[in-house]
Amino acid sequence: MDRTRYPLTWPQSGSYSESEHARASGRLPEHEENDTGHRCSPNPRGGTGTVPKPCHTIEDGLASMAQSVSPAEEQEMGEIATPSMLQLKSFILEHNKAILGRIDGVATTVTLLRQDMDKMEGKVKDLETRADGMEEIVRAPTTTLTEHECRPQMQDAQLSDLEDRLQHNYNPILGLPGRDRDHTD
Repeated sequence: MDRTRYPLTWPQSGSYSESEHARASGRLPEHEENDTGHRCSPNPRGGTGTVPKPCHTIEDGLASMAQSVSPAEEQEMGEIATPSMLQLKSFILEHNKAILGRIDGVATTVTLLRQDMDKMEGKVKDLETRADGMEEIVRAPTTTLTEHECRPQMQDAQLSDLEDRLQHNYNPILGLPGRDRDHTD
């Protein structure tokens, strides 16, 4: 069906009267006045009818289009006398699918961003835990080792023997009184 021959018109005022339907289908003279005082003009795009008066609803417009279709054209189109309604539905469905696809894309992007944020939060928590551990190490009280803890772990007999030898060898050099090696406990 040639869409340019059957334009969809929108309402201005009033409704379609019986005479306008008849005029649109070519049953009345082209320049006869209708019941509202308007004059119908010949269809500038050709065809059998005249340009119909604007209608209130899409259904009214489609009905007027269907009435302006000749029986031969209707038979040529097949069962569908108003294919524009089907085209309108498919147009809406296609756009709905496109919009839903975009929404899904945005939702996927948001999900990925949330996952990235969760990973970043995990890394931040890990860094905070490490920082807390370092802070505990830094704040821990420093312990000084006593002389006893620093000395090598020897038996008392070994230590006294070592002390005796050191005193015997180095006390005379330092001018300190020496100790007899035979005088051991």
